[in-house]
Amino acid sequence: MGKLNRRDPDRSGARAQDGLHETLDSYLDSISITVPVTTYRSHKSQLSTFYEWYDRQTGSAKVTECDIVVQFAQYLFSEPGCSTSTIRGYISTVANALAHHHERDPEILTYEIASALCASPESELQGLGHQIVDGSKNEDEQNRVPRFLTNLRQRHFGTRTHAYVELLVDTKGRPEQIRQIDLADIDLERSSVNVGVPDTHLVSAAGLVTERVTRLTATTVDAVETYIEYERPDVGDDNERPVFSTHQGRVNPATLRRSIKQINGNSSPESADESRPVVPHEIWQYAMSTILEQR
Repeated sequence: MGKLNRRDPDRSGARAQDGLHETLDSYLDSISITVPVTTYRSHKSQLSTFYEWYDRQTGSAKVTECDIVVQFAQYLFSEPGCSTSTIRGYISTVANALAHHHERDPEILTYEIASALCASPESELQGLGHQIVDGSKNEDEQNRVPRFLTNLRQRHFGTRTHAYVELLVDTKGRPEQIRQIDLADIDLERSSVNVGVPDTHLVSAAGLVTERVTRLTATTVDAVETYIEYERPDVGDDNERPVFSTHQGRVNPATLRRSIKQINGNSSPESADESRPVVPHEIWQYAMSTILEQR
């Protein structure tokens, strides 16, 4: 398909920029067969704008990909007729392309970009960052989820529910991606797990970044190891060995949700007055919101 237009940069950063240019071309070629033509053209136009801007940067200071996107967003705000919603579209496109370039999870990268935006002294950039996370830093969840996690660790250590929740928090994977983890995806000796990237992201739908390796904390390793050794039913299917299983096969989402609800209902007195139980999606939101506190 079409390639991005660029100048030949005459500076020390040329090699790195060539690598990024090749990645962006590869990204566009890959999504061209998975998205409508109008979407492809939009992404190509946005990435061309990004590359032309990036090509003009000095590249003298070492900055992260998040800082680069923040600087790009600041540039877009200076352009006439560029609305906040338009800039959000640019960031989504660039985040997918950079996720391919750095082999990152686009959702986590986007939250890291939002965190960098929120930390900016510019009010426009701060507002953009808050819009991207869309209220994920919910004060109620900031309190309820840690209390629920403490209850699991103290009273339900090594159960299926506990292992599931620890993986949600540790990996920041969405509930369905955690449910889909197989035994072959986990390496307890290396304290790591392969987590799928949802195909709702173009970079995943195009087959460029479909999974990621995440390091696990000692607490999560202990919880998962205890669950697998003492509680996990052996499904007995060599073709599919899900971590979270019943005697009939991979556990369904409703069962996981129900088990969390039941434990939440029998939790500590501190949470007895809470109007509703914690659900997996809120645990994921809590895990993602911790990214916003890392700056």
